[in-house]
Formats: sequence, structure tokens, C-alpha cells
Amino acid sequence: MDRNFIEIITEIIFWILLIILAYQLLLKISGHGPTDFALLYNGFGAIMTYLLTLSYKLGSFVGRVEEFMKNTKESFNRLREDIAKKRF
Repeated sequence: MDRNFIEIITEIIFWILLIILAYQLLLKISGHGPTDFALLYNGFGAIMTYLLTLSYKLGSFVGRVEEFMKNTKESFNRLREDIAKKRF
């Protein structure tokens, strides 16, 4: 697997917070649950880690696209040079 350490850690934190949130919601429904603020903090924490994961993935994708564009431009330049050499 070619996944980065930061991506793995943020996804693990997200899933842990999501499981805790689901457990807290079940407790809240049954009448034994935490306060509303505890639910909100956990929910916002899960949302923020998810957004952090998405922004990290988007940033790494943009870097790969820029590298691909650079390589493509260089290959077209080499192709143009090869065509110019073969004409003469």
C-alpha cells in the first residue's frame, strides 16, 4: 500500500470519533447519554478530521496533477524535437 502516514492516522481518528458518536447517540436515545455539548464536540471533531483527510487527499492529488502536466509538456517538447530532426 502506498498510503501516507498522515492519511492513515486521520482516517483512524475519524472512524474512532464516528464510533464514539454512534455510541453516544444510542445512549442519548435510551436516556442514559451524555450532554448535548459532548455530542456536539464529538460530532464536530469527526467532521473536522474528515475535512482534514479530504484536504490532505486533495493537496496530494493536485501535486500529482502538476507533476503529470510537467512530464506531459516535456514529452511533447521531445516529440517536437524528434519530428524536427527526422524532417531534415
